[in-house]
Amino acid sequence: MSKATANIGYVLLRNQSVNLAEATQRRGALWIAFFESFLYRVLLVCNGFIPFVPSHPFGMAGPICLERWVKTLFSQQLAFPLLPQQASSYLCVLVMIAIDRIRQGIFTVVFGLFVFYTLRYIDFNPYPKWLTEHQLAQWKGAGLDEASLMEGDLVLRHSKGFVADAILTFQTQDPQYSHSGIVKKINGETFIYHATGGEENVSQKMKCEPIAIYCHPAATYKFGVFRWDLTETQRNDFVAILDRYYKSGMEFDLDFDMTTDSKMYCSEMIYKALIVATNDTSYIDLSNVLDKPYVAIDNLYLNAHCHSIFKYEYE
Repeated sequence: MSKATANIGYVLLRNQSVNLAEATQRRGALWIAFFESFLYRVLLVCNGFIPFVPSHPFGMAGPICLERWVKTLFSQQLAFPLLPQQASSYLCVLVMIAIDRIRQGIFTVVFGLFVFYTLRYIDFNPYPKWLTEHQLAQWKGAGLDEASLMEGDLVLRHSKGFVADAILTFQTQDPQYSHSGIVKKINGETFIYHATGGEENVSQKMKCEPIAIYCHPAATYKFGVFRWDLTETQRNDFVAILDRYYKSGMEFDLDFDMTTDSKMYCSEMIYKALIVATNDTSYIDLSNVLDKPYVAIDNLYLNAHCHSIFKYEYE
């Protein structure tokens, strides 16, 4: 008897329209099919493979017409002598239905977990979520002393990709960096607040991620750290404003419209938090394109209030 034939009993019992009397007439065949199917699975397990998906030829959701065809094949090929015990046949039906439902449930759970963890943790370049051993060595090779960083420090990067290169053209004086973020200390670890969207962040909500991920060697050409001459009070107020933005789930402004405060792009978010914390609207100068004001990345650090404390370019 072939493996496909051994699973005919499974196909038959999956059809809810099967008449119990018909199943009873074939109960001897059901017992044999069940035993062979069970033996087949034992052999598969011994070979290191556990089949979670239903193994009949038409899959978990085979069309009813195909199942009826299999029923016909069943009646033609497996006409074995009948067993006299009605109860044993009925129990066989129940057991096989239960086993099939359990297998379907296991498959659904395993497949669902696979999809969930794949979408959550898979490392989609060019915006990776973790570092390989080689990338970690590259990051450490940069030599940045994270302990020397302060909350409120400005961290700039030149990201890889067409969009990042296009953003460089909007810098008015120093087209080196395409993205900006702010240092946030959490339990002694260094994180970066930044507003980003598109493929890197499909939720469009403001992000807070480890500095090693923000400056990931696989997604970044170079990065730099800068510091403004803020007082301690101004620095605390500045970070507190960003905390509120983050907790509110502020989204990225795809329109790059400075007249709205519900959505902001990266440098706009930093600019608006700074002028509130310092109470000085001239603390950072603005750029203009077609008489429309915007915050260029180089506006943030090319001013009298800011100085560089670290720069690094990956090889």
